[in-house]
Formats: sequence, structure tokens, C-alpha cells
Amino acid sequence: MNETTCKADQGTAQGVLIVPAPSNGSSEQEIKVMSFEERAAWWERVKSSGSMHSPEGQAMSSAVRKESDQLYERYAKPYEEDYYGKFVAIHPGGEMIIADKRYLVLEEMRNRWGEIWCAFRRFGNLPMFEWKSARW
Repeated sequence: MNETTCKADQGTAQGVLIVPAPSNGSSEQEIKVMSFEERAAWWERVKSSGSMHSPEGQAMSSAVRKESDQLYERYAKPYEEDYYGKFVAIHPGGEMIIADKRYLVLEEMRNRWGEIWCAFRRFGNLPMFEWKSARW
């Protein structure tokens, strides 16, 4: 895939690429992810346990990683070769924001999606922040 075949458009800032969610009539459903409230409640339990290495912390880390990996594999992986090393935010519905700079992706996330959680990583690399919200 490349920019000419993915029908991407320019984001609100120079250097930001928006890849729309697939609309090819496929029967694939949006990947189910924890809501902001569920994630916040879980994070509070992890904090009260005192460590990300606690059983609660490990369970949260595992669940978040699984969601992130599913989104990356389904939506971003086909673009990996063309955008290797760039930052990408992946909405659970499949829309992606791609840019060279992390702050550009975060600004566009806030403008387009508000406080929704999304997978956030660099193409071709393990997740740096598996999930990110413009709020946190």
C-alpha cells in the first residue's frame, strides 16, 4: 500500500496523514476495547495495588497489549513498509493518524477523537504507549 492507494487525506496540521477506516463493505466489526471509564477504574485498582508488577497490573498490561496488537495487525500492518518508523494512532474503528512527530499525532487525536482511547505506536516497532488518550 502507499499514499496513492490508501485514499488518505491531510490532517489539520502539515505532515499529518489521516487514513480513513476501511469501508470496503467487509463484515469485519470494530474491535471491542475497554471504555474510558473501564480503563480508568482498572488503572485505579492497579495504582492501589502499588505496582504494575502486581497481578492486577500484569492483567491490565496483558489486556491492553492484546487490544493494541489486534488493532495494529488489522489496520496498520498493511502500511508498515511505507510508513516504517512513523508514529501512528489507531482508532478502534480503523481510522489512523500518521505523522513523523509524536506531538502531531497527539494533537490530531485530540482534534478528531476527543478523549477516546486508541492504540499508539511506531510502525514496525513494539508499542511505546500501547494505549493513549489525548486526556492523559
